[in-house]
Amino acid sequence: MTTTGHVHTHIADGIGTVTFFHPQSNSLPGDLLRKLAAEIEAVGKNPEARVIVLRSEGDKAFCAGASFDELISIKDIETGKRFFSGFAGVINAMRTAPKFVLVRVQGKAVGGLGFVWRLYVCCIECVCKIE
Repeated sequence: MTTTGHVHTHIADGIGTVTFFHPQSNSLPGDLLRKLAAEIEAVGKNPEARVIVLRSEGDKAFCAGASFDELISIKDIETGKRFFSGFAGVINAMRTAPKFVLVRVQGKAVGGLGFVWRLYVCCIECVCKIE
């Protein structure tokens, strides 16, 4: 799939910020999901970062899930596995990160990954309130 979006990382003052963007309301194709997971893992290993912040660019949706164009183009099991592994890679990178991962959600968080991130953030918020 085409990638007109990007993933950028910036580390300053102990904060590793991983920013992602795709012009279709931040709906992320598989290659961007893989880059996002790789950047989360890289920042997790970087001693200059004490915390990881995930954020999206744009002022509408935080994340609209996976690329619908990519979803409808799935024709076989292998392509389907690769597509759905994009979600798993990002969530696993967040789950196994050796540092706190904060997700800056602005706007809507919809679709598969957007929903999962929002659910993940809600779970963290609940745990923080309990403790």
